[in-house]
Amino acid sequence: AHEPLVVPPELQYKPAATAPPQPGAPLVAPYAPSADSVRKRLVAGFRSAEAWQMTVAEGDVVEALTTHDDGWTECRKRDGTAGMVPTTYLADAPPPGPAPPPLLAGAAAAELQRDAVKTVRARLEALGRSERLAELVNGTRDYAAGALSASGLRNALADLLQDDAEAADLCGKFSKLVTDDAKRAALFEESTKPPSAPPPAPPKADDDFFAAVARDTAAA
Repeated sequence: AHEPLVVPPELQYKPAATAPPQPGAPLVAPYAPSADSVRKRLVAGFRSAEAWQMTVAEGDVVEALTTHDDGWTECRKRDGTAGMVPTTYLADAPPPGPAPPPLLAGAAAAELQRDAVKTVRARLEALGRSERLAELVNGTRDYAAGALSASGLRNALADLLQDDAEAADLCGKFSKLVTDDAKRAALFEESTKPPSAPPPAPPKADDDFFAAVARDTAAA
């Protein structure tokens, strides 16, 4: 009978020592677009029928990695999913908006929130509408819940404060408190849009029709 083979310790397999993952560390590498990729927007939705195809929805923005002569383009989503979609479903995507600010937490978030509320309270007191402060809280809650769009929140704040520029500034501040990445980016992008023109002043009681038209034409 043969004696069992004994593997010397120095030749035995030893798994590489790896540090345990830190709490909250991502399990995959963060998304980064390829240097030679092109951003494309889906003009229509497409449902995959084969394993090599990729399901996409209308309006999705993807990376176009390789366009083939057979009418298919290899694309990749932000979550890393890749596959083929019909080339005719793709159109040039608008340039990406400004990067959203990082999410604030803890003392920094509490301080920013107090500062924003203080600013709004002072503005409402100057306008004689202090009783409408609750609209600020309701508006931000509606936005976080998806019941209000970023532009809707800005419009509501502009109506509350009677100042669109101040509303845009508040949207920029509040974007740092939104935990949802997409909502934070949308609110920050809304805050970077130029202020809208103020509404025309109502005609004075002693204005006749032609004086009011002349004044509005000069203001345009």
